[in-house]
Amino acid sequence: MRKRIGTGGRTTAGIEYKNGPKVASRVDEHFETAFLRPWQEVVGNLEFALVEGSSLQIGLRTKAGPIRLALESTSPEADETRNFLANCPDGSMIGLLRTDSRSKPIILRMIED
Repeated sequence: MRKRIGTGGRTTAGIEYKNGPKVASRVDEHFETAFLRPWQEVVGNLEFALVEGSSLQIGLRTKAGPIRLALESTSPEADETRNFLANCPDGSMIGLLRTDSRSKPIILRMIED
């Protein structure tokens, strides 16, 4: 069972929709925004996933530190990512790989210890 992250929002498939002024402290702590280039991957523990405005925000705790990835919330890859994250418990180790393929711009994977 996924726990709800933050307050003031509604949760759908484990994703928080931020529509209130207050969000959990782990979302507010400094997460450096990262932009992946084609064939670049980021691996880390899932900290949060929320829709903020028109973007899907994904927070990962990596070995290099906490990072935030943003995807356009209406894009096909955001839909695939939401479905994938709905099945990931908080703290799961996941990998997101940006590709140069139009049919599959992001490849997601769960990393087992």
